[in-house]
Amino acid sequence: MNGPRLVVHLALGSALVVLADCSRPEVRNEPAKDSEQTPGLVAEDVTQIVTRDGQKRAEIVSPRLLRYESERRSSLEGGITVRFFGAGGRLVSTLTCCRGAIDESVRTFTAIDSVRLVNLDATVLETDTLRWEEGSERVFGPGRVTIQRGEGREVGVGFEAESDLSSWTLMEVVTTLVPADSVR
Repeated sequence: MNGPRLVVHLALGSALVVLADCSRPEVRNEPAKDSEQTPGLVAEDVTQIVTRDGQKRAEIVSPRLLRYESERRSSLEGGITVRFFGAGGRLVSTLTCCRGAIDESVRTFTAIDSVRLVNLDATVLETDTLRWEEGSERVFGPGRVTIQRGEGREVGVGFEAESDLSSWTLMEVVTTLVPADSVR
């Protein structure tokens, strides 16, 4: 079977460290208002595996998933962890955020609130919103971003990067490379 494919595994009791900033959402048992859309599926402790050509490309772990079938999208809540994999299934980076959304119609994952992407050599990208496009395996964001690495940090507005942070482009540079020991 060629092309991307999304396999959903519901993992009961998965070991997930929830981010300190992100609390587990309350489960409400009240009926939805007429103006709210009711999810077709609500699942706890979910792991979604994204593959391409039989290779694992990403693993999305969330304490809570709300799936809206008519829109082919899912909302994730409660502290999400996404692991990105490179050639041979090797882990290349890990993303954490408070909330997220999966849009299956365009095959994207959007990370929202306290987004942090860390690669294997400890380069760290921090922003408020980030979109991962499955087809290109790149991440994009419109807002303020800080990229921290051994040589220092860069700050900008708007970015695109490889999901392993091997390369990136800042659309508007606010601060060029500032040494790591600088107070600025």
